[in-house]
Amino acid sequence: MMKKTFFSVMLILLVSAINAQIPIRHYTLETIIDSALKHYAINGQAAIQQQIFELQSSKINNGWKPQLMLNGQASYQSDVTRVEIPIPGFDSPEIAKDWYKLNLDITQQIYDGGITAERKKAEEASLAVSLKNIDQKRYHFREQIHNIYFQALLYEQQINVQQSAVNSLEKLINEMQSAYEAGMILQSELNTLKVEKLKLLQQKTTSEAGRKSALAILATHSGLPISADDSLLVPNQNIRELKLVNQRPELELFTLQQKQLQQQESLSKTTRNPVIQAFGQAGYGRPGFNMLEDDFTPYAIAGIRFQYRLYDWKSNQKERKIIQLNAQNLDLAKQDFEQNITAAAKAKLEEIIQYEVLLAQSREIIRMQKEILLTAENQLKNGTITTATYVTELEKYNQSLLNQGINKLQLQFAINSLNFITGNIHPNEQK
Repeated sequence: MMKKTFFSVMLILLVSAINAQIPIRHYTLETIIDSALKHYAINGQAAIQQQIFELQSSKINNGWKPQLMLNGQASYQSDVTRVEIPIPGFDSPEIAKDWYKLNLDITQQIYDGGITAERKKAEEASLAVSLKNIDQKRYHFREQIHNIYFQALLYEQQINVQQSAVNSLEKLINEMQSAYEAGMILQSELNTLKVEKLKLLQQKTTSEAGRKSALAILATHSGLPISADDSLLVPNQNIRELKLVNQRPELELFTLQQKQLQQQESLSKTTRNPVIQAFGQAGYGRPGFNMLEDDFTPYAIAGIRFQYRLYDWKSNQKERKIIQLNAQNLDLAKQDFEQNITAAAKAKLEEIIQYEVLLAQSREIIRMQKEILLTAENQLKNGTITTATYVTELEKYNQSLLNQGINKLQLQFAINSLNFITGNIHPNEQK
């Protein structure tokens, strides 16, 4: 028994010594966001989109290279051309009804009306939109990390207030225990304080679980070894540092999408331009170009081909009209987005002002509530009030402390949220 007790004590001391050697790490919002962005899986899409663009461009350029096509054909027809006029001393040749051809066709683009150049510009516009979409996803990912960070801070604030209240109750319980043992108070009076302590410990357990969950999410996204023992620093940004200029990535995305539509319209116009090609054909078959020769023979032809669609039933015009209507829709969507951002920014600014007022008021509330609590504590010790009355005042004081801490976090959260709403995020977060 002595051996087991000895080893248990040594194990506890060893674990305590190991834990004591692990330093508490302090993380800032910028550090976690920077690391999370480096580990963001969507980052790889930019390289993939670039590869797709290069392959598409190479594919478009192939239009200027000679196009080779090997064609084969075997056929049988019910009748062939004959010469029915009898000519003395001359037998007219008879063409076979089974024909065989193997051709190599070569086409070389000479002039395409600018289609290739416009298609390449359209691909460039598409790449720009794709890359900006990735930037937009990164932006909203930053905002997601920001929200989880403040959620963890809120849980931490609750834990601190709850632990402070537990400490105060433990001190008071020890003092009231002596009074109970001396027969000055009833067991029920002491139990009321103990029950309140247990309630606070339950709340603290819930808050700790919420904080661990938020920290686990931050650790997963950032790749940092964030643990429950580590500390998150509260951002401290002044409202005077804020800018209400709209710099959201969506605005640049709208601009790039408009350019993409303009490029599509320009490409559509070029499809009406004439096309000139050089062509050649080399083949072997029966009959060849000499239809009256019934032997297998090689043959070849070369020339220039001109193509121009005289009338397309206004299909091209309608296509350009559709593109223009899409551009109008996009412009309306941009206006709606700007209005929503302006409204959200104004509302958030009012919220910031509200939290500043609440913070100023909470300081005075805490000062007065503390005086009330000290008076209630003395009255409890003197037996002039019940423990239930004291617990009520203790809850009011703890709630005032919690409200102040929450208001401080809400103020910083609102300031940072306004930066995200307007796109004026911290420079370190733009990496």
